[in-house]
Amino acid sequence: FHEGTMPGICNKCSGCGDTGECVKKGGKCTTSKAGFAVSGGGVSKKTFGLTLLTMCALFGAAGYFHWRKTREEMRDQVRGILAEYMPLEGGDDLDHNPMDFARKGQTSSLIS
Repeated sequence: FHEGTMPGICNKCSGCGDTGECVKKGGKCTTSKAGFAVSGGGVSKKTFGLTLLTMCALFGAAGYFHWRKTREEMRDQVRGILAEYMPLEGGDDLDHNPMDFARKGQTSSLIS
C-alpha cells in the first residue's frame, strides 16, 4: 500500500500471529506474534491499585513489628549488660559502688 492508503484493519491486525484469521474476525486478534493467546480483559485499575496498597500495608506492618521486636530485644540486652556491670538495685555491698573510681577522680581503686 502507498503511504496513507493502508486500510484500518491492517493496523488492527499487524500485531497478530494469524493475520488472516484476524481479518476474517473483523479485527479481533486471538494470538500474538509470539504465539500467546491475547485476552481482551485484564485487571482493572481499581483492583490493581487496591492490591498494590494492600501489599504495601502488609509489608509495612511486617516491617513495623520486626522493628519493635528487635528494639525490645536490644533493650533487654542492654539492660542485661548494665545489670551485670552496674547493679540497678541495692546489693550486698552498699558502701562500695563500682563506679566510685570515676566519681572521685581516680582516687579509689577498682579492686577493693
